[in-house]
Amino acid sequence: MLADMAATSDIPILLVNQGEEPRAIQDYLLANRVSPAAVVLDRSSAMMRALENTALPATLFVDESGQVVATHVGEISRAAMTAQMDELRGE
Repeated sequence: MLADMAATSDIPILLVNQGEEPRAIQDYLLANRVSPAAVVLDRSSAMMRALENTALPATLFVDESGQVVATHVGEISRAAMTAQMDELRGE
């Protein structure tokens, strides 16, 4: 769902994989027909440490100034993702 939204969203969506080997990620993306264009590899899990987040999956919502304005820990529904993105747009 996130990959589908990333492919069509007017708000950039960046998917970050943390701690896995590139080959395993590539295999997963190919098997699930997910474009690697919006995927960043964070093999050392530096993002989790920088954001002081210890739970996965986590969805971070970042405003235009680069500030994290909301966080959703756990699997996120399309409805929750859409609602938060509407909030980022000021809708």
